[in-house]
Amino acid sequence: MRVFLSSTYVDLKAHRRAVSEALLRLGVSLSRMEDYGSRPLGATTACLDEIDQSDLFVGVYAHRYGYVPAGSSISITETEFNHATALRRPTFCFVVDEGVEWPAELREEGQPRALLAAFKARLDSLVVRDTFTTPDVLATRVTASVGRYLIADPRRHGARAAAQSARLSVADTSAAIFVDVMRLACVAASAAARSVNEARYGEFVDIADSHLSELRSSIPRLAPETDIDLIQQSSAVERSLGYVLVRLRRSPALDRPWTDFTLVLHEAAERVSSFAATAEPAYYVEREAEVASIIATELDALAPDDLARSPDLFVDARFAIQARVLHAMQERGGFALATVRDDVDRRLALPYFFIDLALLRHIRTSREAMS
Repeated sequence: MRVFLSSTYVDLKAHRRAVSEALLRLGVSLSRMEDYGSRPLGATTACLDEIDQSDLFVGVYAHRYGYVPAGSSISITETEFNHATALRRPTFCFVVDEGVEWPAELREEGQPRALLAAFKARLDSLVVRDTFTTPDVLATRVTASVGRYLIADPRRHGARAAAQSARLSVADTSAAIFVDVMRLACVAASAAARSVNEARYGEFVDIADSHLSELRSSIPRLAPETDIDLIQQSSAVERSLGYVLVRLRRSPALDRPWTDFTLVLHEAAERVSSFAATAEPAYYVEREAEVASIIATELDALAPDDLARSPDLFVDARFAIQARVLHAMQERGGFALATVRDDVDRRLALPYFFIDLALLRHIRTSREAMS
């Protein structure tokens, strides 16, 4: 399986590098301008020949239209897209979020800007595209899209990591849904959180619904002959998450006291934990190890009974630990966030889930000790 990566270069070097590394980890081969070297063919011809030899097309677009060769009315970048669609290559396109700050020197103005706007409008009419913010977020969204395509029939595509990608997807996505649910529960239960986030509650519900839909579409892609335990667990996990989400979808208000609601949340969290660990045990342990010491240190300073009684204190503790974890991950890998959707993307789904699981277990242990 060979993927052609198309974009302008100067403005998207970091993004191309992140996507390339992620796709190579997925087990596909990659065609990209960085590897072409010196060729007797013109740049346009060389790129089109590479598309001819590729199976999938990934296009990434920001605020530069790109080089327009002499005698052409469109850029090489748009020509690449046209060629891929003419060949009916499966095409995955990603356009930078308009709300993301972007250096002025990496934005084209005048005629190139008008041509880029027209090209992006064509993308909207021809393909289902996604947006991106940081290089890390783009990499997760590209691999999620390509991975879903590969998972649909890994034998035909031959990507060595396609089957594993299905299991990674359900592990990450189930964790992301639970993080979504916890955010909704915190806004619903805490007056302080509600005062800040009530206007965005509908957006948070939409994000949770989107992740739940992704989980439901990922389950059928698991291999029945090897993932039978995971498939059997999936229904219980989906019901548990759906049960909580239904109770939070309508409005930012709990249908029972916070102390009782944490029991429901804890039960759902344990189901997700078991599910994710079954999906990819080594991956689960690896991601947990990234944040375990930070979470343990923070928990030592917390009183479990206070967390159980006061949703405001719970929210404060949750946010503080998330900030510590995010800071540590940023220092290790330069990870950055730009929008609210980013903070429940793949890179942070399990780390944030481990925070929620630890807080809920902290409360449960205190209750058991007192009973």
